[in-house]
Amino acid sequence: MTNTFGGFPGRFCGSSLCRRVTPGVRRVLFGTFCLSAACTVTAANVLSFDRLSDNHVSTTGRVSALGFTIETWVRQTAADTENQIYAQDNGGTGRIFFSIWGGRPTLQVSGTRQYAGTNLTLNAWHHFAATRDTAGYVRMYLDGQLVHGPAYYNKDLPATSANTLTSIGLLMRAKNGFRGDLAELRLWNIDRTQLEIQTDMNRRLSGSEIGLVHCWPLDEGSGTTAFDRAGSADGLITGATWSTRLDLPIVSDLPSGSWISAA
Repeated sequence: MTNTFGGFPGRFCGSSLCRRVTPGVRRVLFGTFCLSAACTVTAANVLSFDRLSDNHVSTTGRVSALGFTIETWVRQTAADTENQIYAQDNGGTGRIFFSIWGGRPTLQVSGTRQYAGTNLTLNAWHHFAATRDTAGYVRMYLDGQLVHGPAYYNKDLPATSANTLTSIGLLMRAKNGFRGDLAELRLWNIDRTQLEIQTDMNRRLSGSEIGLVHCWPLDEGSGTTAFDRAGSADGLITGATWSTRLDLPIVSDLPSGSWISAA
């Protein structure tokens, strides 16, 4: 997302909104060091959930293509039976559940659930990505490594009807929630390759990447809005709380020049 403040282009740099100043000048920004084209985040805001039914982010953002990718950074604090990260649920064919079951990354499209063969480590950050290609094959990646598939699933189109409930951190119909922290949730209307996932997983996106339809950094740090950097589906935060983590492995790639606070 790019905003303008006083005629200066602004963009998100980690958890802070920045604007560019004279190229080559170094700045220290709220624990974020901006130098030339790179900006390394040393502390980041994330959104925390406690698995209660009133902890979630409601949004209208969805995937809609046969081939798609869902990915996020996740820090799970308990190995509950079901931890819902993202749900696109119409109660029937085409519903999508991107979740963790008993510590295992999971993807469900329509009525069948597929599990990764590797468990997450509790209280540690992991990058989880799931893809389905246009031939109906599913792949799951944990920290950039293939942990499931390719396995044929189905070719049901994602649910997009008026009765589809889309939420982050909770399956609304069953009130099954998530316990832990989430950051940088992304939806793509393309099935991304392993190399593409590895290339982008440790950096913030601009929102203009090809195939990216929604991206919620979940780094605002205050308020009840989760801004969508790629689309127009800002989320309404209910119950979930903001936390600051020192170990989120994401850096922000910025255009050449230095950036300072636009506040």
